[in-house]
Amino acid sequence: MLDVSIVLPTRNNEHHIGRLLDSIFSQDFSNRIEVVMLDSSNDHTPQIASRLCGDHDLQLIRVEPGDYNYGATRNLGASKASNEILVLLST
Repeated sequence: MLDVSIVLPTRNNEHHIGRLLDSIFSQDFSNRIEVVMLDSSNDHTPQIASRLCGDHDLQLIRVEPGDYNYGATRNLGASKASNEILVLLST
């Protein structure tokens, strides 16, 4: 089976990131899931994600708000992903 990398750009999503990650990790999927999170938050989004990822791989990449760009940020995340399947999500 193929493993999955999820690229997830975030910015100040502390009220939604938990529900999104819970939904991802509750799927009936036995393969390895890696989350590549590109974050430009000034709230608790990265801390919440770190706590909820638990046993799953998490790459937390800081993107300064002035450098956050819809396409370029996702391309950066895709370049950091290591699994066979790439999923792009947004919050």
